Amino acid sequence: VGYVTLPKNQTETTISEPRYNVESLVFWCGVGHSPYHHNPYVKDTSTNGTMVIGHDNQGHDADFAYLIIG
Repeated sequence: VGYVTLPKNQTETTISEPRYNVESLVFWCGVGHSPYHHNPYVKDTSTNGTMVIGHDNQGHDADFAYLIIG
């Protein structure tokens, strides 16, 4: 389990996540207010423990929790 803030005015966020690999499944859950319509997804993967999250720009920050399986 981890947490990430998807920043306003961006459509891509890169986080360091050593537990993530190219065969992992990631599940998202909004935390707090205004997580609606950000639609996070894994946009790009890397073998060095980073995950690139693609998301919609809704003009405000949104906090998400994620669960990595595998």
